Amino acid sequence: NDVRLDSNTYYVSFIANSFATHDIVAKNLLYRSAELTDSTNHDYFVILDDANLALYGGHATRSSSSLFKVVRMFNGTAPKDHPAAFGAKSVLATLSAIRQ
Repeated sequence: NDVRLDSNTYYVSFIANSFATHDIVAKNLLYRSAELTDSTNHDYFVILDDANLALYGGHATRSSSSLFKVVRMFNGTAPKDHPAAFGAKSVLATLSAIRQ
């Protein structure tokens, strides 16, 4: 379940069964973030680091079968020098196979 924090910021989660690897959970969280970004007519998203999470009263939580992050969405081109910025359409195209 995703929680809207403001007009372009969401708390995004992905919860899988206990057999899912962390890699699969992380890819699915990226995919869900891209879906949400695209559906809200934004072009790219940034996964906020733990220092930024405090601004929203949140925290990053991780287990082998779940992942929760705060994601902020923007319009334009994702900055290439920002390691936590992802183009929504690119992520959807790249990771679509894991959703099948």
